[in-house]
Amino acid sequence: MSGHFEFDAVAAERAAQQLDGLVARLEQELHAAGPALAPPAAGDDEVSRRAAQTLNTVGAQYQQTLRAGVAEVRKLAGALRLQIGAVGGTESESAAAFGATHVVA
Repeated sequence: MSGHFEFDAVAAERAAQQLDGLVARLEQELHAAGPALAPPAAGDDEVSRRAAQTLNTVGAQYQQTLRAGVAEVRKLAGALRLQIGAVGGTESESAAAFGATHVVA
């Protein structure tokens, strides 16, 4: 259908809320996993220290990547909410241009 556009603001808000829930769960998991991502050396020998250093480096990179992903999901939820407002504003303007006094959402 050319020229046809539908936007369900209620479903979009529900999706944004689900994204917020996903962000909250990811942040909780990241916080809970923090100690496991930075293990101490198992001993005082060089191999143990190097292994711990490697694991700590990988753990730090994982946390950094996960935090960046969380930030992107948070931005996505925000962008979705902006679209909800923009579409709602456009609907109201269009309805006013046609002389409507009430817009059904």
